[in-house]
Amino acid sequence: MHIFRYGIFRRRQDQEVKEKAGQKEPAEGEAVQPEEEEDAGFFERAGARLREDWIEILSAAILALATIATAWCAYQSARWSGVMTIDFAKSNAARTESNKANTSGGQLIQVDAGLFLNWVDAYVAGEMELAAFIANNWFSDELKTATDAWLATNPIGNPDAPASPFDMPEYTSFYLNVSKSYDTLANGYRDDALNSNQRSDNYVLLAVLFASVLFFAGICTKFKRRWMQISFVTLAIVIIGIAGGILFTFPVY
Repeated sequence: MHIFRYGIFRRRQDQEVKEKAGQKEPAEGEAVQPEEEEDAGFFERAGARLREDWIEILSAAILALATIATAWCAYQSARWSGVMTIDFAKSNAARTESNKANTSGGQLIQVDAGLFLNWVDAYVAGEMELAAFIANNWFSDELKTATDAWLATNPIGNPDAPASPFDMPEYTSFYLNVSKSYDTLANGYRDDALNSNQRSDNYVLLAVLFASVLFFAGICTKFKRRWMQISFVTLAIVIIGIAGGILFTFPVY
């Protein structure tokens, strides 16, 4: 008898606890709610939660893309800066070689000028053997060719003739030509370096744009008003779309 009363007492206690928790035992004959309906309720709640949190999800996706794009821009900027440094170094090296060749060419021109003056002195003095010796043995190939062409213009009787063989197009200096070639090479490397520098600056500018996307996408979730959230996330989408389109047009190193 005591056991029966204790069972009734325990049953009433369990019933009160379940009623406080909002879970009532089904009465006798009452149908239990099937598990399918519970599952349907879960998916409905998940869908409702997704509709409420779509801004947070979109913001997270934008933050991920903007972070990757910012890192890529920083990487490319550093790479192009390295290319710029190498090109400037090559330009300076070529400029140095140009100066060396120009100095050597200038020294040889001075030697040719002294030999030509000696030849003129011997020619005017009537010492044809000495003049021929100087021309055949001491003249450089460039000076000898230019002198023959200059004499063919009759410089004594022709007032329009060039003043010296050095004014003739036939007179060319090998080292001066080498110097010009190095100058051209140095200018090309310098232009390449300037282009690389501009490309590096362009990537830095894009990195700034992507950083602004990080700001707008991150701050949009801090506001409670829906229209402010939508406004900031829309602005982030517009900026990342424009910056991403520009990014695909940039050269990659």
